[in-house]
Amino acid sequence: MKKKKVYDPRRVLQLARYNPIVDDCAVWCLATFLGVSYERVIATSAKFDKNGGIGGLTIPKMLLVAERLGFPLQRRNKPDLEHDTGILSIDLPRQKNRGHVVVLKQGLVLDVMSGRSISLWDVDVYLSSKRARVDGILVSPLFEKEEKDS
Repeated sequence: MKKKKVYDPRRVLQLARYNPIVDDCAVWCLATFLGVSYERVIATSAKFDKNGGIGGLTIPKMLLVAERLGFPLQRRNKPDLEHDTGILSIDLPRQKNRGHVVVLKQGLVLDVMSGRSISLWDVDVYLSSKRARVDGILVSPLFEKEEKDS
C-alpha cells in the first residue's frame, strides 16, 4: 500500500537547490514550497512544457505540475499577505508582459531572481521596492482546511 503524502506548509521551508538559470522562478518556487527536489520539478514540468519549466511556467501549468507531483494547489485572487503561506504571483511593471512568482511565508518573501542569489524580504518592502502588483497566490487546500478548523 502506497504511503499517503502529507503536506504541512507550516513546517520550516527547505530551500530548493538554487541554479542561477534565467527564468526558473516557477520551478524553484514549486520545489521549495512543495519540499521536492528542483530536478523532480523540472522532470515533471517537462510533461507540460518543452523546456521543463526553464524559461517560465504559467499559473495553470504550475497547478498541473503540483497536481502531478501529488500536491494539489488552489489559486486565490486575494492573498492575506501577513498570514498566508504559498506561491505568490506578481506582475513586475519594469519587466513588460512578465509575471514572476515568489514563495510567501506569513509576511516574508523568498525570491530567486534570474542569475542572482536567493533573497528574503518583508512582503510590503518587497512589493514596494519592485513596484509589483499582486496577481494571486497558490495555496495548499490541506493547509487552508487546517487553519479553518483551528
